[in-house]
Amino acid sequence: MLEYISYYGGLKRELPGNGMGDNNPVGDNSTEEGRRQNRRIEIIPESSGKMQETNAVEEEEFNQFILRADDSFEPNSSTLNDLAKILLKEIVDYIKERPDSKWQIEGYTDSQGSASTQKKVSLERAESVYNYLISEGLSEEQFTVSGLGSSNPIASNTTEEGRSANRRIIISRGK
Repeated sequence: MLEYISYYGGLKRELPGNGMGDNNPVGDNSTEEGRRQNRRIEIIPESSGKMQETNAVEEEEFNQFILRADDSFEPNSSTLNDLAKILLKEIVDYIKERPDSKWQIEGYTDSQGSASTQKKVSLERAESVYNYLISEGLSEEQFTVSGLGSSNPIASNTTEEGRSANRRIIISRGK
């Protein structure tokens, strides 16, 4: 399952996060295999610009992690699936190395349904991610959690592809 993780070195994304929607496909959308390749979660690093003294390897800092809800939760629920747990375990390991860091977990939905339902679903999913991170040994004090419903869409809500992109969880370093 780890082939679904994409790392992009040196890219910088400022808050609020941006999704790629269907603007950056890696596979052919006319085939099921290509569409499967295009449904992915990207962990986007920000280069710290500091060189490690040994081996002169540039250290990467991650300030944001984006999980697409369609790839992270059981259908129509806030229950994390196995792929999400694998990805979140890697995020846990990263954050454990930074015990003084603060993080925001923000849940988003598409525009389908009432505003109150959107906020409820987005919060339940963000809390599900939070509960998993805490269950893996991270400190409750490191996180704030919010459900933001359909605010800040990253794609058009007029297509299923756009709605899918808008259903996401963003874990970002607090400022």
